[in-house]
Amino acid sequence: MNRGNVDVPRLRQVLAGLPMPQAADGRLVFAVDLSHWLRPDAPTSADRLFCHVYGRNGRSSEQFIPGWPYSFVASLETGRTSWCQLLDALRLGPEGDVAEVTAAQVRRVVEDLIDMGRWHLGDRDILIVFDAGYDAPRMAHLLADRSVAVHVPLRRRAADVMTNDRT
Repeated sequence: MNRGNVDVPRLRQVLAGLPMPQAADGRLVFAVDLSHWLRPDAPTSADRLFCHVYGRNGRSSEQFIPGWPYSFVASLETGRTSWCQLLDALRLGPEGDVAEVTAAQVRRVVEDLIDMGRWHLGDRDILIVFDAGYDAPRMAHLLADRSVAVHVPLRRRAADVMTNDRT
């Protein structure tokens, strides 16, 4: 860092080599989510996109605010703690397809875990929990070459919840 740079691939490997939190059954569980760094007052900043946000400035409506979307992969632990371990963060650019870029990111994290001896052939599949905004069939297809189980919660429309309490 004193020389002004970070060896990002090596940092990713070091993070993958650290002890991982695990679910109660010993399985690795990762969360994947997009988070936005909103920069509405930075018009000269490169590669800003319009980020979809809700309830900003006390409003309940959705808005599009200039900023940068980041994709995060974190290892989760079950139980009463909310401990997690960040494994990767990636800024998404205007030219990338979110699903393809995220799948490549997850694939790289899994490869680093294998290289560092944190996951072995015969271990349970790694459970990848995506945010509800992801396309579940597409993510499963894009990650079919890895030993992962994909989980994407379905969004429920407010009208469905109001009319059918049994779901």
